[in-house]
Amino acid sequence: MYFKPKGSITIFLCITMPIIIILCAVLVDVYLLKSGKNIVSNQIEIACYSVLGEHSSYLKNQYDIYAYEIDDYLLKPMVDELIKKNLADLTIYDWKIEEITIIKEDPLVRPSIISFQIQKIMSDSIYKTIINETYDRLSSLTSIGETLQVIKDKWEFDEIVKDINDNLKYLKMIVEGEGQEVFVNVVGTNDELNYALEEFMDIYHQIEEINYTITVLEEKADESIYKVELLVQDKGYLKEQLVAIYELSINKVLVELLTVNNQAITKITNVALSMEQLHIISKSIERKIESINQCPEYLKEILIYINDILYDVESAIVIETFKFIREKIEENVISLTATITKTEKLYEKVLDEQKLSEDEKVTMDFSYHSDISIGVYSLVEAGKGEDERSFFEKIGEQVITQQVGEDIYIREGTYLPSNQVNDNEQPFDIDVSGDNTSDVDNKLEQAKGLFSALLTSVKEETYLNEYILQYFTHLTSKEEMFFPHYFTNEIEYILYGRPSQHMNITLTKGTLLLARFALNTIHVYADGEKQIKANTIATMVAGWWTFGAGIPVMANLMLCAWSIAESGLDVKALANGKSVPIYKLTGDWKLDIGLNKIGGKTPEVLQIDYEDYLRILLYGKSEKDKLLRILDLISLNSPPTFDLSQAYTTITLKITVSQKSILGKRHVYTIKKTKSY
Repeated sequence: MYFKPKGSITIFLCITMPIIIILCAVLVDVYLLKSGKNIVSNQIEIACYSVLGEHSSYLKNQYDIYAYEIDDYLLKPMVDELIKKNLADLTIYDWKIEEITIIKEDPLVRPSIISFQIQKIMSDSIYKTIINETYDRLSSLTSIGETLQVIKDKWEFDEIVKDINDNLKYLKMIVEGEGQEVFVNVVGTNDELNYALEEFMDIYHQIEEINYTITVLEEKADESIYKVELLVQDKGYLKEQLVAIYELSINKVLVELLTVNNQAITKITNVALSMEQLHIISKSIERKIESINQCPEYLKEILIYINDILYDVESAIVIETFKFIREKIEENVISLTATITKTEKLYEKVLDEQKLSEDEKVTMDFSYHSDISIGVYSLVEAGKGEDERSFFEKIGEQVITQQVGEDIYIREGTYLPSNQVNDNEQPFDIDVSGDNTSDVDNKLEQAKGLFSALLTSVKEETYLNEYILQYFTHLTSKEEMFFPHYFTNEIEYILYGRPSQHMNITLTKGTLLLARFALNTIHVYADGEKQIKANTIATMVAGWWTFGAGIPVMANLMLCAWSIAESGLDVKALANGKSVPIYKLTGDWKLDIGLNKIGGKTPEVLQIDYEDYLRILLYGKSEKDKLLRILDLISLNSPPTFDLSQAYTTITLKITVSQKSILGKRHVYTIKKTKSY
């Protein structure tokens, strides 16, 4: 066995020991640096959570929203103290805080930030149940938009029929000469043109005789010169008569007759074009009816009824008749044009005292169709009746203008995240007293928009709307308010954003009137009794001044007037916290229009209240507007010590520290942490 001398081991240890010690020190230093960084990182996280823990109790308790609102002069000392205190106990690391940077991020007033928090709140299963139940109740609204479009198309159809009737009425006057001197069927009253032609030719013969006498006298003695001068004067007078007869009678009759014939052609052309338009609308309505899905039975009945009416009207106006009349009148135009040319030449010849041929001496004759007659569709005269539309309009007007209690205003200069007032929204114009349905056509278009927005909504928007309904008050809210509210009608403010509470309520009622107007219009079109009564009133009111042409339009306007009045009663009921049927049956009708209101009633499951309508209206508003107005209300309702503009949801701490190593060197490093609610 071999043993090293003890001196060799000693030498080895003397050489390696310092290296081992240094290596151990380095390893310990690396460990301390790494662990120190972890400790600092953890302390920064704790500091971040501590800042987030200082969230506003007002936001949390009232709106389930998290945000901290700490002034900078308080926040920096708070973070400094937290970091220094937590690091001070660990003296082995000998930390020195070189710099602390605090960044407040994601202010709550940014729409995307509050939207994120609302989505988190509303994703809870309890709200999903509420949303599903709501959709079930409103599922029957899916066919409203398409049904309203069919009614709008029917109105357009009626307007064109009225236009056709107006054209035909005018054409009838042209053809048959009602109240006119010149018309298609007869050249003129009392044979005016023939009489003028005879007078014209008689004067021509008189001029010829004078010329003959002058020739004879000129051959005699000088004493005949005086007689010649007198005859020349007579001839001049006769020429003046010729000019008058031509310009005032012959030319006037022929030119006017040509004009009238051309007008007749224009009117017939308009009728033909309108008929083509009617056919297009009729086919379009037929296609729309076929494409409507999930349509309740009573809506199908109204759609079929409308389509049948269109077919009957189209069949009643036979365009072939007007094609025949147009051909005959066009022949008249050609003949009249040739006759005018002929009379002009004849006139010039007579004035120049040129000799006429035997053919030219005869009375002018031309081929003219005077046997044209026309029967006009639905020209039925009726007695003047009483038009009660304005009475029904006032019912709706009173509902939306009536206000309860003193108005509340947002004071000028008040901080609002929205920082603007939308002046585009105007109270619903309830005037249906016009003489054409285009005056109310726009109302149905707006109503279509209300219901179509409901159907195209996405989940995120539904969550936002349900949050609004859950956390904010409205006209019929019954929940007790546990903290001060600037407005008692907050959802109405979210909808319209006006600084006046009364104006927001007026606009909301007006839009509810619009929604109910659309639904009640569907009802009156589906109710046979109301249709008959409207047509009867329309015949009495419109018949006397339109010869029946305006009866379909007037009937539509009567139905609209009833719809407006009934809608006013509905809005009044909704504002009082009651429910109203989505689609009304005969027994649900409230307005007294002299008809029996006994009949079936809508089941309770198909009745919706004021809050349900607010839900529908919210779908029609932009997400950004709703979020900004939510923030407005949070700011208006906040205690004086809370400043929403300084509320943040994210904190970033960036800290630079130095740490002393075992070997005496100081290591400097920076750690950054970001935390959010």
